[in-house]
Amino acid sequence: MARILVIRLSAIGDVAMTIPVIYSLAIRYPQHEYIILSREFLKPLFGQMPQNVSFRGVNFSPESEYRGIKGLNKLYNQLKEMRIDYVADLHDVLRTKYLCLRFFSFRL
Repeated sequence: MARILVIRLSAIGDVAMTIPVIYSLAIRYPQHEYIILSREFLKPLFGQMPQNVSFRGVNFSPESEYRGIKGLNKLYNQLKEMRIDYVADLHDVLRTKYLCLRFFSFRL
């Protein structure tokens, strides 16, 4: 069983387009666990997912604990505790590239 982090942080339409893909993967490969990382307000979009899909919401507003490089490090440390095996970066922006770098630079 692999634990896969799927990251998509952008607008509602972009995130909504990933739902059928994640749903299909979760049904086809039920032995894996999928963790969706997206903006907190998008959580209701993932309400009808299979049991092996969970959601981790995050807020990057200026008042958020996750803003800036310190905030990304804090988020990484929280995600690291989940023992992620793979990361699927569906956003491919500086913020997500940094998280991917942290996940795969410091592995032993």
